[in-house]
Amino acid sequence: MFKNVASQKIEVFAFDYTTGAPKTGDGANITVYVSKDGGAVTALTDTAATEMSSTNAPGWYQFDVSQTESNADMLLFTGKSSTSNVSVVGGRILTRPNRFTAQVIDAAGL
Repeated sequence: MFKNVASQKIEVFAFDYTTGAPKTGDGANITVYVSKDGGAVTALTDTAATEMSSTNAPGWYQFDVSQTESNADMLLFTGKSSTSNVSVVGGRILTRPNRFTAQVIDAAGL
């Protein structure tokens, strides 16, 4: 994920911890949070999960990440579902500088 760039996405995985099975059809009940550089945990502005595919990717949900929400070196995404016995697995992402692959040498040779 690029640092401080709009229109990016993250995915989380939801499963029923009593059966171990992926949880499908739970998008309306999932809330995802972000902690930037170890700071406060706040809800993402995208509150409408997109279920990727209940058939081909059961349990996987996608959320949009705003430019502000990606403005950190380390992002920790966590989540929870209001559905009983459902756990949501997020992840930690280390961001990359925007346009870090642009191979440009300035007048100073940098």
